[in-house]
Amino acid sequence: MILLKDSDLYAVINYLMRIGSSRINKIWVQVTIKQKFLSLIKKYFHYKDFHIFKSTIHIFKLTKEFVPRTSYNMNIMSIWSEDLVYARYLATVLNVCTLINYLKQYYGNFVS
Repeated sequence: MILLKDSDLYAVINYLMRIGSSRINKIWVQVTIKQKFLSLIKKYFHYKDFHIFKSTIHIFKLTKEFVPRTSYNMNIMSIWSEDLVYARYLATVLNVCTLINYLKQYYGNFVS
């Protein structure tokens, strides 16, 4: 899961509440939203889940840090952003099976 700086963090939290902590291996969070994301995780999850999620969080500054993707063992991921064009570009660069979560199409639809 990659959370870009323009991600709807409340939608991300809602998604994580539905799937649970056991189905997430890594959450890549852009540094500019790190504190807000951690505070929402702490607010909406129990102590145990908070620490599980916290241990899966990795921080990045620029998306170019993901190239080459093999150094991060990325196979399947979701990209969360309101910028659909950039999210599609990133998915193309990473060349992995990707679900792009676009805020305006969040409820029930994923764009690939």
